[in-house]
Amino acid sequence: MLWPLFGTVNQLLAGLALLVVSVYLFRRRANLVWTLAPMVFVLFMTGWAMVANLRAFARQLNWLLLIIGAAVFALELVILGFAVRVFVRGRERLGVPEIEPEA
Repeated sequence: MLWPLFGTVNQLLAGLALLVVSVYLFRRRANLVWTLAPMVFVLFMTGWAMVANLRAFARQLNWLLLIIGAAVFALELVILGFAVRVFVRGRERLGVPEIEPEA
């Protein structure tokens, strides 16, 4: 019954693992380009696939998959929000200057 969500949730787990490693490397002031670039790609594609799945589940009136998929997508957004906050606050603590747009 839950098989249609398996692929998306599996890739989401991979993206979140890359996110955790990226946050760890950021806090250690290490080069995180090797984890950050694939993480952005995987999480973007997974989010896009989840939205497509949610639309399909809504059209099919498959409430179980719609509710579980929406909960997983909401948790993805919450975790991404926490990670963005870590990166923004970490930049402030590390004294990384903000990039100002040129006029």
